[in-house]
Amino acid sequence: MNLEQNFQSFLSEQAYAVVKAVSQIASDLGQPVFLVGGAVRDLLLGRMSHDLDFVTEGSGLALAQTICEALDGSLTTHERFGTAVWTPPAQLFPNTVDVITARKEIYKTPAALPEVTPSNMQDDLFRRDFTINGMAIRLGGPQHGELLDLYHGQRDLEKKLIRVFHQQSFQDDPTRTFRAARYAGRLGFALADGTKQALINSLNEIKLLSADRVRHELEKTMAEPLPMPMLEILEDLGILKAVDANLVWSDTQRIALAHLDGLLSLELGQSAAKEVSKTYLRLTTWLTNLPQSEETALSITNCLNVSADIRRDIEKVLKVLDASKTLEDLRPGTIEKLLRGLSAAQLTLLQANQQLPKEIKTLIPTYFNRWRLIKTSTDGNTLRQLNLPPGPSYQKILDHLLAAKLNGEINSDSEENEQLTHLVQNIMTENKKSAS
Repeated sequence: MNLEQNFQSFLSEQAYAVVKAVSQIASDLGQPVFLVGGAVRDLLLGRMSHDLDFVTEGSGLALAQTICEALDGSLTTHERFGTAVWTPPAQLFPNTVDVITARKEIYKTPAALPEVTPSNMQDDLFRRDFTINGMAIRLGGPQHGELLDLYHGQRDLEKKLIRVFHQQSFQDDPTRTFRAARYAGRLGFALADGTKQALINSLNEIKLLSADRVRHELEKTMAEPLPMPMLEILEDLGILKAVDANLVWSDTQRIALAHLDGLLSLELGQSAAKEVSKTYLRLTTWLTNLPQSEETALSITNCLNVSADIRRDIEKVLKVLDASKTLEDLRPGTIEKLLRGLSAAQLTLLQANQQLPKEIKTLIPTYFNRWRLIKTSTDGNTLRQLNLPPGPSYQKILDHLLAAKLNGEINSDSEENEQLTHLVQNIMTENKKSAS
């Protein structure tokens, strides 16, 4: 089967130009080279592909170096694995490109990095995660464009099945459990019976993964255009509970995530997206909507080794949620104090939260656009000039004046000064009584 026509139909003009250039460079070196992995899968499915991964039966490092010298850009090499990552000039191609030495992998223990030895395409395709990703297209020479499908990946594409190459696959690399859910959710495929059972049998091996590797897989899921079907599969297969017994995906999280995605089109959400990524907001929304105590939520952040920023945002959101439980006064001054100092990202996380009372949730945009911008004329310098001793009374007075201004009880500087004089006199009287 020749896929040259698919190249022209489902590769961008830039990607097609890179494929042709790499084909020519490899031919000049006398090295067989193949396009592999996701790009091949997507071309067969008739989907646009933006990933370019090349494998050569020869030195991947030498090929990558020649490509970089010919086409410019920068190169990062990993000699242990015989791989290189080429970053082309942005105007040539906007994504990074992997150039790999065909290799064989042996996993001495579950979840460990494999031992790698140079090999041929048969071994290189067999080491991959799923048969639908274990196909290649020959580039250059008389067989240019020919599909290499040694393990029936095209058949599984037609049957819409995710299938591993062997029963130890998930034990060798437990991150494949997360990838299985991602591909199934993204493509609308099912897990082949043997693959599903092999995954279930290997759930205990997930505990062998580092927190960073698990979090990285969940971040990849949250970065998908439609992560919810994948999260549902992770829940149904028991993968989430294998990470942590309290890590769940339910209707509460589904509604919160859908709400978040809608908020990102609004003014506050757009401000949040400038502060942090959508992946960040989705992951944090999920974690702040888990049905458990603050202690449990924070223990999961440890389990996933999330960044200090995510932990801080979760703590801030949980603190506001706790304070909101007993909040009865919903006047602007009270809401301003509740939300004071929160970033656009933290406010967006609160808006998406399913536990925050709707009465408070609807006031968040008004706080962001108006109330947080209102200031009093009085500040700390004003209080010092009135000979008021520094202390907690400063914040008490400033909070009172700001709340009164927000609530419409102060409408001019003269009214503010009048209230200020009254407050200062009361505090000084209290201080004299305490001193005596």
